[in-house]
Amino acid sequence: LAFCHVSKRASSVAKCLKLISPKNIILKQHALSMEIIFIFISRPNVRFWYRKEKNSVTFLRGITTWTDIGFSVAEWTKRMFDVSNCDKFETVMLCDPPEFDDFFSIFSEHRRIENLILFSDCTNSFVKEVAETLLPITSNIEFFFSKDSFNASEDLRKILTQKVNSMEINIRGHPSYFNLGDLLTSNAVKLVLRGVTLTHKELNEFFKMWMRNKCNPRLEYLTVLLYDVNFEDAILSGLDSVRVPEGSLPRYSNSGYSDNIGGFDIRRIDGKIGTIKFGLNFVKFYRDGKKIHLLLMPQNHTEYMVVLVDNNHPVWRILGLSTAELIHRILDVTNCESIQEVLFCETESFDALPILATLPHIKNIFISRACNEVFLHKMFEMLSKVTSNIDMYQDRFGNLEEFQKVLMLNMYSITINVMNFIDPTRFRLSLDDLVICNAVHLHLYNVMISVKDLSRFFKLWIRNKSNPRLEHLKLMRLEEVSPDVLLKGLNAIEMPPTTTRTFRVSDDANTQCREKVVTGGLDMIRSDGTRATLTMVGTSILDFYVWIPARKP
Repeated sequence: LAFCHVSKRASSVAKCLKLISPKNIILKQHALSMEIIFIFISRPNVRFWYRKEKNSVTFLRGITTWTDIGFSVAEWTKRMFDVSNCDKFETVMLCDPPEFDDFFSIFSEHRRIENLILFSDCTNSFVKEVAETLLPITSNIEFFFSKDSFNASEDLRKILTQKVNSMEINIRGHPSYFNLGDLLTSNAVKLVLRGVTLTHKELNEFFKMWMRNKCNPRLEYLTVLLYDVNFEDAILSGLDSVRVPEGSLPRYSNSGYSDNIGGFDIRRIDGKIGTIKFGLNFVKFYRDGKKIHLLLMPQNHTEYMVVLVDNNHPVWRILGLSTAELIHRILDVTNCESIQEVLFCETESFDALPILATLPHIKNIFISRACNEVFLHKMFEMLSKVTSNIDMYQDRFGNLEEFQKVLMLNMYSITINVMNFIDPTRFRLSLDDLVICNAVHLHLYNVMISVKDLSRFFKLWIRNKSNPRLEHLKLMRLEEVSPDVLLKGLNAIEMPPTTTRTFRVSDDANTQCREKVVTGGLDMIRSDGTRATLTMVGTSILDFYVWIPARKP
């Protein structure tokens, strides 16, 4: 890949010599630069940066740079494809309108794009050109826009009419105008809408038209995020829907989407069945090794309760019993002092939060990607005092001041999982965030952190100027961590690879410890004499173990 930059003849030789093809190619485009990442199955990732300034290409974070290469960004990309023997882009991320004259000619050979992601900094004119040029060769599209991204509805509908496998529209800030006509225009197999202004009546009318076979015949999966509550009756009105018991056998679509949580079945005139499902909150109880799974329906469906015990699911009617009474009655009968897990799978009515806040203790709270930030703020405000561990699946957090309040809580563990790990605007933590965090265990998966900030954090730890409660920091991410930058000035002591030490991890003081054998590593000594060990697997997985006095290596 690097050799092909020398000359056209060298490029031809490199093309003949290729032995291992990458699994995926990811393209990240900015205004004045473009990055291509080659993902290999059993080898390190390879990165190249093309910069318009000086017509240069950089290989592996500045190790090698070619200036005045003499060919355009389109010609450069063609060489990359020829040598790598790839026939499509796995992901194309468009972050800003490009200032390359021949940018769209990159795709002139009609190479397929598996996933196309557009971010909010893209202008309307650029989005139009993307719709005309790239959407016809794209399988899956994801948009991150502001509410004013589409000034004319016809521009949006040109995008919606594309025959793609999936389309996700995420509107940031205030909801964007989106009506029934727009929804009927859609031609995607899977459609996800977040932050749009669809009303309950419009959704109800859409389902009626679906039953009459008067709308998108390709549709297999639709998700619409609504911020209101108590909308189920309005959406189901006149649909003659049939309730599907929770815990029914899984339903599978042709595209592989499956669900077994139940819902409401509606039938189309050609005999096909669609299922409408509303969000649920899940509460798990553990008792003597047996798992009891309690499903609480939304507020206006509390007359039903489903309990799964070892995958058996009897159903009881509980008319006259509130959700709060139900939870406390279950706790009383089982003699449980706390709830093991609470899972928030979707943004639901805030009414459940005061009920959960009355519980004596919630050991673990899991927050899915579908929960919006408004709900998260309220949930943390009401439940932070009764929980010990938080596990978040979130791609970003807009209000950083509110999130810093979460970091400062005396949690036993905080885990942040970023699902869209190739999004350049994803969850980012600064040095200040790391310093103020007060958790015993901090686990970060695909969270963006500057390597220099990470190095400064370890220096502060050595001077005893950061979180004194920290025992374990784990970082896994796609980007490589430069050992030279990370370790500069730390005076770390490299331990022999034959050195083994046992780090005992416990969920809290009342649970049995788990053991982790630490081999080799780099030792650091804090000003108070406390020792810690830093281990790295490859260049993207990092663990930091603190040997507290009661657990010396």
